[in-house]
Amino acid sequence: MAHVKKWFPNEGDYVTEGQTVIEILIDDEPVRLPSPVSGFLVKIAANERDDIQIMAKLGVFCIGVVRKLDG
Repeated sequence: MAHVKKWFPNEGDYVTEGQTVIEILIDDEPVRLPSPVSGFLVKIAANERDDIQIMAKLGVFCIGVVRKLDG
């Protein structure tokens, strides 16, 4: 079991591959995890202070083209 300590970006922020995005605690030891891709963090699935299992979904990234539509 691990514990989510801190997210560094917010939902909607652009991150680059390898950038630290989250810090979790495993056996009270902090572990910082990098983003697996460059893109937008569109959804945080595991909130700060949540307990998480191994292989839990932490967040959702959009790596495709994002374009704002007028109107």
